[in-house]
Amino acid sequence: MSLNNKIAIVTGASKGIGRSIAYELAKQGAHLVINYNRDKKGAQQTALKIKKLGRKALIIQADVGNLSAVKNMIKLTKEKFGNIDILVNNAGVMPEKYLFRMTDEEWHNCMNTNINGTYYCSRNCLLQMLRQQYGKIVNVVSISGLFGNPGHVAYGASKAAIIGFTKSLSKEIVRKGININAVAPGYVDTSMTEGFIKKNRAKLKKIIPAGRPGKPEEIAKIVSFLASDKASYINGQIIVADGGLLI
Repeated sequence: MSLNNKIAIVTGASKGIGRSIAYELAKQGAHLVINYNRDKKGAQQTALKIKKLGRKALIIQADVGNLSAVKNMIKLTKEKFGNIDILVNNAGVMPEKYLFRMTDEEWHNCMNTNINGTYYCSRNCLLQMLRQQYGKIVNVVSISGLFGNPGHVAYGASKAAIIGFTKSLSKEIVRKGININAVAPGYVDTSMTEGFIKKNRAKLKKIIPAGRPGKPEEIAKIVSFLASDKASYINGQIIVADGGLLI
């Protein structure tokens, strides 16, 4: 197993892509910190799946947009496991609104969770990774950060910012034994997108060369690869997984 006994934090791991990522990392041998903000039951279900594999799972409630909550999550992780090898910044919010209808609160909540959350978690995990001279950071972004999409102005802007964050940080830390990359999913069948996909499935079948939306486990396998030493010479890259939509 490529991640045997590695310690991984996955934010937003109570459902969807985050849950699939946590489960895939556990299948590869990692022990998990399951972060959630509101869905405690979902986090418990994720942890149960992981424990059935014989891996350890620590559930921590933390709003990643809250610096003190993130610091506490890192503190609890180190107390439980001693180190942090992998960070997956997956937690995010996606307000689907045209800009002229969006409230300031919705805009700032999106930026705080998506951008500040990635910043807070990355910076505080980096302090431990630098001491170890080892670490893997994988950011879950979106094709919305690579091309325009109506109704996704805030979401697309936040994901584009994380793409820039990934590329710049990669040049700061790669010689310290730390890799950072990102995965940009296209339309993936999750609870966050189920309404849109159900309404537009026929259209998506036509515009996606693969003929279907993605599955969370397909994104998880890419993240697992980037979190392993198999990807040790990959740094600062944005891996697009969209069934060929952007070709």
